[in-house]
Parts: sequence; C-alpha cells; structure tokens
Amino acid sequence: MTDEFKTVELARVYENQGWHKEALDIYQYLEAEAEDTTLKSDMAQACLRIKAALEAGPAGNPEAGVPENRMEDLLEQWVKLLILEKRLEMFEKIRARF
Repeated sequence: MTDEFKTVELARVYENQGWHKEALDIYQYLEAEAEDTTLKSDMAQACLRIKAALEAGPAGNPEAGVPENRMEDLLEQWVKLLILEKRLEMFEKIRARF
C-alpha cells in the first residue's frame, strides 16, 4: 500500500473490521511520521490498543482477531441467518392463511 493511503480513517476501518495487523501497520507509520505531539500520542495509544487486541483476541483467543480465522465464525453466523430467514418466511406464510 502506498503511503498516501495510510490514513487514520483507514486504520480505524481496518480496526473495526478486525484487520488488526493492517491497522497496526498504519498506526505505526502515522506515529513515526507525525510531527504534531498530540497526533503522535494518539497514534501511540492506538498502537497499544491494537497490540492488546491482537494479544487477547475475542474471548481470550489470540487467533480469533485474525480475519482468516474469523471467516469460519462469519460463515457459521451467515448460515444461521439464512435458516432464520427461511423460518420467518414459513411463519409469515402460515400467518397469512389465518
């Protein structure tokens, strides 16, 4: 990724989507390049937050924060939602009869 795309906004998006390693890379770059002490401090705090998230991971599982490992959980959630959607459709059909 070119440096011009490394922004705080992109790092936050990565962080929110679980791409912690990518977010950390951007935060570290921004911390190193920052001339403003407030921005430098904010980026250092963000780096600490991301490192803690990488170490702990969701539910204490260090590998769970890695997007590749989250794919299984996301697929499982998607299948459950499909099943619920079909049940809802069946319920609506039954309710429409009365």
